Amino acid sequence: MRVQKASSQVAWSEREAKLRSAKRSSAVVVATLAALLIFCSSVSLSGAQRSVLQLPTGQLPEDVVKRDWKQWTAADCDVILDYSPWGLSWTTQVIQLRSARPIREALLRQAQLKKHYDTMSTAEKLEFDKMNPPDVSESGNDPVLLYIAHSATYDGLSEFVEPPQQAALELTDGTFVMPTKTEALQDDQDANRIVCSFPRVVNGKPVLMPADQKLNFVFGKPLVRAGHIRPPQDPQKFKIHEYKFNSVPGTKQKMLRSDGLMTRFSFRTADLIYNGKLEY
Repeated sequence: MRVQKASSQVAWSEREAKLRSAKRSSAVVVATLAALLIFCSSVSLSGAQRSVLQLPTGQLPEDVVKRDWKQWTAADCDVILDYSPWGLSWTTQVIQLRSARPIREALLRQAQLKKHYDTMSTAEKLEFDKMNPPDVSESGNDPVLLYIAHSATYDGLSEFVEPPQQAALELTDGTFVMPTKTEALQDDQDANRIVCSFPRVVNGKPVLMPADQKLNFVFGKPLVRAGHIRPPQDPQKFKIHEYKFNSVPGTKQKMLRSDGLMTRFSFRTADLIYNGKLEY
């Protein structure tokens, strides 16, 4: 009886140990998933963090911007558009400051490379330049352009694309600035690419000053499909998108529910310097 009782106690202890281990593993998984989802919903990468990204070309943005943009390769353009302080691509989302000079230069250089601009005749270059002016400088009145794109994902059964969201520029005092125009780019099948135009100056002050730490954007509910130019957003009805926490069965943990939508995105001011000028 004692041997049987001892064996039962050992078996019970082993089961308890396995159960505790399983609960700990579950908690770790939940915490990891929550941290990952929080990262995806609120992103702000420093230059140092970008440096450890595994870039396809092995080229860092700081190396690319040291060269004349007219000499950039297709891979250089990809680095600026997808891995630089002005543009980032991750999972199924792309976000860029389209008004920033390096982004505009990368887009123009891409167009040049697609048409083999470097081998064109003088007359051909002049014709191309008429359609694509090489002067990409901006004025103090030009809007701040935020580009957001969602690519298709596959859930094992079918492909789907997350809808574009309402967006607002958040000033340092917490004030929300609504876009003056929200434009849906219609040259893609999913129509899920949006460009939001924000004023560069509000109440006589630039929306981003050199002393500010970040240029912050926040996101709300999905936009209603309503043609090429979306209706203006009502600042009184704008609310930042929030994730909901769901209880995990069998544990005391709660897991962040992913719906693929963003909450906020920040561009670090110190990283936005290009040729000695703050570019956004």
